[in-house]
Amino acid sequence: MSSRYLIASDQDRSNFWHIVFVLNLLVPGPLGFMETQSDARWGLLVGIVLLWYSGLLICKHHKLMGTALIWGGVFVGLFQIIPMAHFYLGMWALAQGKTLEPMQNEYVELASFLGGLSTTCIMGVCLMVFSLVIGIVVLALSELATPMEKKSCGDAVTPTPQPKSANRLDPASSE
Repeated sequence: MSSRYLIASDQDRSNFWHIVFVLNLLVPGPLGFMETQSDARWGLLVGIVLLWYSGLLICKHHKLMGTALIWGGVFVGLFQIIPMAHFYLGMWALAQGKTLEPMQNEYVELASFLGGLSTTCIMGVCLMVFSLVIGIVVLALSELATPMEKKSCGDAVTPTPQPKSANRLDPASSE
């Protein structure tokens, strides 16, 4: 793979991950706090820290996956301008989190730690997987768009001939 779009340094990938992660919280962060109460907010915060740390581990230990996560995260963050996928995914994650609430009421916000944690993790993991897929597609398309280096026929490498004594198939060398 061409190193043109890969982020080579572990430290650079970590720094970019911090920026992309914060930018991706600009819309869902406030919305998450509006939909939660008391203990669920603690679950939301713990979920955010877990998602941030898991992305950080990916960026530190996997060059290609970390780069894909960052590039995809940029695109997912830009999709917040028209958040249709974010909205439907958020509603689905919220419905899943509400199933863990002790009092089942569709009009009540999330109140339990487990409800806030599960909603945050479901939403975050889905967006991170979406980011990885988009990032891999972006890297693959950038690789396809990178022109191949053309070599002329005169630049071709010719094999080096072996000395006769080293050629075991030659009957003259087996004296």
